[in-house]
Amino acid sequence: RRVLFRSPAIKARVAQFDVANAHDVVALVDQDPVWLHLGDRDFAARVRRYLELAPTLKGEHDDIDYVDLRFEERIYMRNRSTAKKD
Repeated sequence: RRVLFRSPAIKARVAQFDVANAHDVVALVDQDPVWLHLGDRDFAARVRRYLELAPTLKGEHDDIDYVDLRFEERIYMRNRSTAKKD
């Protein structure tokens, strides 16, 4: 069994996670409705990265559905309004 979050501070912030896809763990933090796609490694670092970027992202986009943090140099996000059209 794999330990997802070794950092107690990050583990305390994660409210829910989905491990149905072993290659893309998806998590929610605290009271935040944004799904975080974390991939299959570096979970705590990726959650930490989101927490650092969240104020800026939410300042520019008020209806974020998910943020994909699986890629080293980029993050991808999708707004709820876009998700409803699919």
